[in-house]
Amino acid sequence: MEGTEKLVPGSKHVAPTSRGSSAYPRKRAVTACQVCRARRTRCDQKKPACSFCANIGAECVFDISGPSTFDPASLAIIDRLERLERKLDAQATQSAGSSPYSSQQSPRDAATYQSATAAQATNLDAVLAWPIFRTLGCPASPSSVISPQAAPSSRLPPLREPGLGIGDDLDAASCGRWVDSFFCNVHTKNPVLDEERTRRLVRDMCIEGPGYDSSSCLALLVCANGALVRPFEAPSLTYQDLGSSEAMSIFALAQKRLGHVLVATGLVEAQCALFTGVFLMSILRPADAWRMFLHGLAICQSFPSIRNPVSFADEARRTADVVAEESIHWSCWKSEHEVRLELDRSNVGNLAYDPPRLFPSPPTGCDERAWYFYLSEISLWRLQAGAEKEMVAMMQESLRSSPGANAGLSILGQLRELGESMEEQMSAWRRSLPPSLAMHNNDTPATAEEDDVLFFCLRGRCVYIQELVTWPFLHAMINEGVDSPAIREGVGRGLRAHLDRMIVYSTGYYHRHHGTWLSLRSSTKSACILLAFSRLPAARHLMPDGWERRVRAVMEMMIHYRDEAPGMDQAVEVAQYLLSLP
Repeated sequence: MEGTEKLVPGSKHVAPTSRGSSAYPRKRAVTACQVCRARRTRCDQKKPACSFCANIGAECVFDISGPSTFDPASLAIIDRLERLERKLDAQATQSAGSSPYSSQQSPRDAATYQSATAAQATNLDAVLAWPIFRTLGCPASPSSVISPQAAPSSRLPPLREPGLGIGDDLDAASCGRWVDSFFCNVHTKNPVLDEERTRRLVRDMCIEGPGYDSSSCLALLVCANGALVRPFEAPSLTYQDLGSSEAMSIFALAQKRLGHVLVATGLVEAQCALFTGVFLMSILRPADAWRMFLHGLAICQSFPSIRNPVSFADEARRTADVVAEESIHWSCWKSEHEVRLELDRSNVGNLAYDPPRLFPSPPTGCDERAWYFYLSEISLWRLQAGAEKEMVAMMQESLRSSPGANAGLSILGQLRELGESMEEQMSAWRRSLPPSLAMHNNDTPATAEEDDVLFFCLRGRCVYIQELVTWPFLHAMINEGVDSPAIREGVGRGLRAHLDRMIVYSTGYYHRHHGTWLSLRSSTKSACILLAFSRLPAARHLMPDGWERRVRAVMEMMIHYRDEAPGMDQAVEVAQYLLSLP
């Protein structure tokens, strides 16, 4: 806003009010604790610790040296956000009251529900909390292992690095090279931008210089992502190279323009939020990236084409902007969904529970293979979401009909049928792939033609679905002590799925891209699962051939990222300890 200055947290400097101050009532801003202020989220100011700090076990510190104030326009925005939050809270309360697992449950029922839902696929943190790791005497306690917020900021790559020769005057030749790289190496996985329009946007920015608006922010983000990500077969930037890279300098310029993205709700702002998140994921800042994906998803909820998609199904209403809105909605949804699950964040207001209803249409001039990949991945997401919902429904029905301590185990027969059904659906999905994306099953080695980033992503998603439907069998054996022929059969398939994951992801272990952190976490999880089951007498004969060699390859990857990815030091210690046992 014109006439305002940036407010530095902890500073006593007060931003002057804008010329439009008379349009807004003066209001004193609430003083948040330092943690909530850093997260830029609302703080309820409870003492001695606010609710968020109490939940995560953080030290809650309030700066009482002076009240924080904002300009009147910001106060008006905050007030509107608070009113919206109150409405969402009221809706959540009503929904909770109608839930069969609301506060009317007895403590025993609640414990049973937790026991059953524990049989659903989970993240690396939860795996390392399995009792077997404590029983085996692993050196690291699970609570200290993997939180993405746990590492000191000094170990993370800096987001600002001045004096690298990149300022507001960007030369056209460099920008052209970065844009070419973006459309070859980034756009193919999320083809949501119109290439001709984007190239024109970057070209105009080079001629006129970057302005302080959302369009310039998007142009800079395209350049930053293009400068960061290399071809799949080429060496990627190392952690040591990041600080002095062109990509970080360009991203610093884009950061200065993110203010417009945070207060507006247009298509360009949603695109900026997505590609900010993509960049942050590529430098292994998942928590920051998740917030941007969530912000982009929230922006998409304001689009009429997303709120009422049926009314825009008519071809006459499908403008270029409507097509772009559908695409950005899908990309924000799937990016937020997969990162949230691994970070173990709550689903805010069920904003991203169900996938978008309609398949998006390709933007003008979109590469055919990239678009086929995008639709193929969306199809897999739909299969996965359907399986997840069906498994949750099975668990809930099991709790209602068999409320015993092993309620989650009574549906293993149904889960086996679900797994067979998913295999049939995935086989049908493979048969439907166009020739440019046709691939073999995961137990067949990838051909040279299949060894690229698009096959890498699709194979990884297939493996996750296999993990999803076999997870309850693994949980039943290792955490509930259940053993039977049916359990062993399911465990065998599950362990094979985790070996498949390590095989699939091995080709991209050292490739820096949007999914690097996710593949690092999931491969580490698979390695730890195989190590745990190898120490279980009932499962030793179920271990797939070649598993130990693949686990050692994952360990090498973990060591490679240990300075960059929070928690890898402890995870390496756990894996090394288990491999050293006789």
